[in-house]
Amino acid sequence: PVLLDVDARGVATATLNRPARGNAYDEDLLHALIEGLRRLRDDPSARALVIRGAGKHFQAGADLDWLARAAEYPPERAFRASLATTTVMQELNEFPRPTFAVVH
Repeated sequence: PVLLDVDARGVATATLNRPARGNAYDEDLLHALIEGLRRLRDDPSARALVIRGAGKHFQAGADLDWLARAAEYPPERAFRASLATTTVMQELNEFPRPTFAVVH
């Protein structure tokens, strides 16, 4: 659900790749983005980060179908899902290189 690339100039791109859902996030996208941001953070060839969405929309918020399923999660899993959302925001906030979003 997240595509990563680093070009020859060192511009890393993280593309949210759920265009059929407006790139709305669910657990899979959140975990892939956390993992991707950590990999890029540790990649010395990455000099800047661009975040973009595949398809027509940048990012439509939370996937409402996933939120409905998450409402039925047991407490431990619900906590992990909530923590993943917070962790993505923390990883973006603390990313050590210039970060840009292509919002459309």
